[in-house]
Amino acid sequence: MCFERFARLVLPSDTMKTEFTIDIDRPRAEVFAFLDDPENLPKIVPTLIDQGVIEETPEKVGTTFWHVYEEEGRKMKMTGVVTDYAEPERMAVSLDGAMFWLKVDYRFEELGPNSTRLIQCAESEFKHVFKLFGLLFKKKVKEMECEGEKAQAENFARMKAILEGTQ
Repeated sequence: MCFERFARLVLPSDTMKTEFTIDIDRPRAEVFAFLDDPENLPKIVPTLIDQGVIEETPEKVGTTFWHVYEEEGRKMKMTGVVTDYAEPERMAVSLDGAMFWLKVDYRFEELGPNSTRLIQCAESEFKHVFKLFGLLFKKKVKEMECEGEKAQAENFARMKAILEGTQ
């Protein structure tokens, strides 16, 4: 289920919700396969510096993995699990780190034989003492949210360029 973009403005919560949409001039199965291949993730998410599978399941749902991200010299490890998988229509993961948890849902809509709309809905929430940070420093959290949205737009633009052969 995708989250409505205005939900964070209407609902009082320390949960951040975002939605990104991009149209890519490639067949849906190809876009799905590209995003499903862990080797492609560092190409589109430059802060992802290391990753691995903990346990893979044949049906994909339940597969566990880990990621290490680096931003401004700080490393952050997250563990994840595949929570939904229906090739080539949708996939979803849930990630857990020291500071926050993150749920990401991808939908792949076929616009035509060679065109796909990729929709990413994400929900994240601070954990533990970081929740207090979120409540006390709402302006800084808003800045972080804007930076995250900008980075995600850049990630999507990179993926589009790679898939369409313009990079």
